[in-house]
Amino acid sequence: MVTVGIIFLMGIMGMVVDVGWGYYRRQVAQAAADSAAMAAVVAVGTGTLTCGSGGVVCNPSGLSCSSASSGTNIKAGCQYGNTNGIATSDLTIAADLSSNTPLTGVSTGYWAKATVSESSPLTFLKVMGFSTSTVAASATAGVIQSGSGGGCVYVLNTSATKALWQTASADLESGCGVQVNSNDPKAIYQTASAMINTGSAYTHLVGGYYQTGSATITPLPVASSVVTDPLIGRSLPTLPSPVVCSSNTGPNFTPGTYCGGISVTGTGGANFSSGLYVMDGGGFNIAGSGAVTGTGITVLLSSDSSHTYKGVSINGSGTVTLSAPTCAV
Repeated sequence: MVTVGIIFLMGIMGMVVDVGWGYYRRQVAQAAADSAAMAAVVAVGTGTLTCGSGGVVCNPSGLSCSSASSGTNIKAGCQYGNTNGIATSDLTIAADLSSNTPLTGVSTGYWAKATVSESSPLTFLKVMGFSTSTVAASATAGVIQSGSGGGCVYVLNTSATKALWQTASADLESGCGVQVNSNDPKAIYQTASAMINTGSAYTHLVGGYYQTGSATITPLPVASSVVTDPLIGRSLPTLPSPVVCSSNTGPNFTPGTYCGGISVTGTGGANFSSGLYVMDGGGFNIAGSGAVTGTGITVLLSSDSSHTYKGVSINGSGTVTLSAPTCAV
């Protein structure tokens, strides 16, 4: 009975010692992976990055630090990982330009992923039939793309939640970019199958974005600083006095002052002739499934004592194709 008790106690002691050592080595492995990934991306700099040039290595499948070449960013990452207590034979670094990125939700010009896999010998637990354990850790770092911001679509509020809000199958197409100034974590809010597509341009975003369902932003947003209103140097159009309210009945709209705003719903759609549309309260609202078109139009959101100010709301499944004038209104 005493012998059995001693074996049981040795097993408990072995588990405590070996598990504690394994936890310590796990912390060491994570610190090494963190420093290796960060060093590998810092070493590439912030200029134009070209695989195989200036010491920039692209190897998305991973390169063992045992064979990393001197003078490369991968070697720099390996050295930092080794300094933090991991043998080069136990460290692998994968890296590439924006393609094949393991990162989600962020746009990168270059990324590096460091992976540690260390076999750790056991001591007391050997009496229980266990000889080794494997400690693993990984970390990914990236060169984040950034820009001065700008585009064709500007959302200027600097703190609003859902500053740009899309639902259902909303599809925002802007070939010259989108700028969202809000620093809120959910500055862009998308649900269902909503899409933002800027082609070769970007969505410049100060804060963050939130998505559910299959919502997408293509390409992914890039970090931006707040930009000023691109029309701040312009004088607002002179509003009519007294106000003469235009008919809110579509589907064909002409320039004028719309008391209570404009709402396009149903399947009929609408067409806007070129010119200035003043929303005297009520906002500019498009819903339904009909096509809405207009070339050379300006929408000015305003209000008075009788009409409450509202913004722009576009939803439904219809196609909305509106363009601004090519000269100042």
